[in-house]
Amino acid sequence: MLEPFSVDFVHSNGESVVRFAGELDLGQAEKAERAAIEGLARSESGPLILDLSGLRFCDSSGIRALLRIDAEAKQGGRSIVLRAPDPQLQRVLDLVGLSGHFTIQDDGPEVR
Repeated sequence: MLEPFSVDFVHSNGESVVRFAGELDLGQAEKAERAAIEGLARSESGPLILDLSGLRFCDSSGIRALLRIDAEAKQGGRSIVLRAPDPQLQRVLDLVGLSGHFTIQDDGPEVR
């Protein structure tokens, strides 16, 4: 059974974080993009953290949404950080050659 997609924005400890949870697929990609772009507008500077720790599935539409969010951030002189993608998503990013494109942060303070 598909887990419903949800998204929320929090600003704490100097970080602007958009949390994605559930299934990021074709039906939810636009919602994810809108929420992240709104998160960029609501935060003043620094990277926008996309917390993917609650994401259980991400198809090619979701990957495309991540790329569009990244492009939007770069247009504004900003960047995004993918926080805590699950091993399956990390493997997909590796396979399609995008793991080096994104800044990826594990649950802790380490950044790859």
